[in-house]
Amino acid sequence: MTVNVDGCSVCGAPARARGFCQTHYHRWYIHGDPLTTKRILGNDRARFESKVDRTGGLAACHPWLGARQTGGWGYFWLGDRMRSAHTVAWQFAHGPVPAGQELDHECHNRAMNAGACFPGVCPHRLCCNDLHLAPKTRQQHMADTHPWPHARGEQHGLAKLTWAQIPEIHALLRDGELSLSAIGRQFGVGHGAISAIRDGRTWRLDLGPLITDQPPLGAAPCTPAPG
Repeated sequence: MTVNVDGCSVCGAPARARGFCQTHYHRWYIHGDPLTTKRILGNDRARFESKVDRTGGLAACHPWLGARQTGGWGYFWLGDRMRSAHTVAWQFAHGPVPAGQELDHECHNRAMNAGACFPGVCPHRLCCNDLHLAPKTRQQHMADTHPWPHARGEQHGLAKLTWAQIPEIHALLRDGELSLSAIGRQFGVGHGAISAIRDGRTWRLDLGPLITDQPPLGAAPCTPAPG
């Protein structure tokens, strides 16, 4: 772990991560608050509630403020093992999850339907509002969970091209004067990317936002209907 030249935002000691020194970073990571100085012992419910933000009201998501896993799920030590924070929230409110069922975040499903949740680490995984959770069979859970839309073209985070450049690439391919590598160099991509465009494997104009009067390479020309 590299040491930041700036001091800890809490105590001024050398910062090691997220602007905190080792001690305050550890407190933030475990408790969600770098100023937490003691643990709540002997009361699991109180200890759990100290790590949940319920200030938004009954209808809002209640995000987990404690430790979380890489995939974005909160976790809480209960008894002798680590458990998902939202599962513990359900158990405190309703008892054990019914046998053969698992919890589905309905807040995520509603956000997906509204177009308000995006690919990446979903924030709804941290929701501990039991009103947003529903026990379902695995089959029901999968059926109700909307898959992320596949990013296409310039919407992809690693895209080096734009839709506006694709007609120009097709024009150069039709001319046939430049190699795939030479065309790629003009646009900052490799010959494989140009080959995929040529073959219609990527950046297909019929899937993009542009309408061009030039058909992709190899496409049959449109024949006007007889008048």
